[in-house]
Amino acid sequence: TNIDVFIDWGDGSAVSRCKDVDPVKIADDDYRFTMEHTYEAAGKYRVTVYGYRYATLMHNNTNNTKNLLCSCFGMEDEIAPGLDNIASLAYNCPRFLSVKVNGWRMFLIRNIANTFNSCENLTSVTMCSPQDVCRSSASLFQNCVNLKTCDFRLSQNLANPQSITRTFYNCANLEADINTLLPKGGFSAPTVDVSYLFYGCAKLTGTVPADMLWGNTKI
Repeated sequence: TNIDVFIDWGDGSAVSRCKDVDPVKIADDDYRFTMEHTYEAAGKYRVTVYGYRYATLMHNNTNNTKNLLCSCFGMEDEIAPGLDNIASLAYNCPRFLSVKVNGWRMFLIRNIANTFNSCENLTSVTMCSPQDVCRSSASLFQNCVNLKTCDFRLSQNLANPQSITRTFYNCANLEADINTLLPKGGFSAPTVDVSYLFYGCAKLTGTVPADMLWGNTKI
């Protein structure tokens, strides 16, 4: 494979290289590399990922990584032009409190499934809508029980019918007009599965026009 990725862990230790670990083949020309690091002391570290031909970043949401606390696509941070998949990037990170990203950076992302799933203390997300064609935002905010403000809007063009299932599942404290979460022009995909999309979102308000969602024959 021509993939080559490096991780600088930010503590002065040796840089890790993906070619130093055995890859797991996921599909043709699609490999997963797992790179691990243990810090000698508690603290804040700036982790830098660089290289070429990588399209996905995710972290292993085991007990020893639940303290992950970071700037996610901050205003000053660069983003690799080929990176279009951050599925499960911050899955089950209870120390995530708020997320604000540079809007144009999210325009590059196609897959955000489970990105903030079970971030139980996340309260605010702004400037976080992906580009028009979305591979998946399924379970994006699932079980973010304390999420109160969010300007994320579902994509109009979906790559598959299940792209948005459970996106806001159990966001019990989310306060928003439901129309601000749906695409302005409705969905353009041939079929759309909205299973559990807003399940348990007791504080949502507003009325959805029938031709946008509930009366749409594609749903």
